[in-house]
This record gives sequence, C-alpha cells and structure tokens, in this order.
Amino acid sequence: QPAAPTPQAVTLDVPVRAPEWREAFGDRVVLLAREQVQSAELHVSPPELGPVSVRIDVDGSEANIVFGVQHPETRNAVTDALPRLAELLAAQGLSLGGAQVGAELARERQPGE
Repeated sequence: QPAAPTPQAVTLDVPVRAPEWREAFGDRVVLLAREQVQSAELHVSPPELGPVSVRIDVDGSEANIVFGVQHPETRNAVTDALPRLAELLAAQGLSLGGAQVGAELARERQPGE
C-alpha cells in the first residue's frame, strides 16, 4: 500500500470574498486535476479563512473531488464555486462526477481558539 502523497501546496491570491474568486478557484482545481495531483492544500486569502484541503480522484474522464474546509465562510465560497468548477472541467473534457465539501478532511485543529 503506497503512502498517501504529500499535499501539493497551492496559493490562491484572489481574496475569498472577491467576485472573481470562483473563477480563480475553479481554474486552480482544474489545473490540479489535469496534472493528476491527487492531494493539495489551497492557501487562501486572507489566510485565516483557510486552508482548503483538496482530494482529487480522476477516473477516465470523471473527476471526484473532496474539499475539506474548516472555516464556514470559505466552505460556502467553495460550495458556490462548484457549478463554475463543473463548467471549467467540462471545457477540459472532464466531468465532475462528485464533489463533497465538508470540514472532516481538513487537518485536526485543537479545540478552543
């Protein structure tokens, strides 16, 4: 059983609250899928809204993607970006087979703070 790949760190400079964030987010995730990166961590702006962990499983022309997001605002932004992501994937010949957005994939944080 090969070890899980180290997530590829990706920085997304467009602020999460900006209208163009969906497009930038979609472009970045499509690029990861095309490069067959299975695991990535998106560092968003501002940093306290992130990170977003991404797990991508491409099977033929179908991409199944799981996003782990701790921050509720960022989770909403990712969910809102999914329709655009599906369009961008389709333009590359990939279909979005499934997309899950939740908190469970993100790295464990200490309770408190």
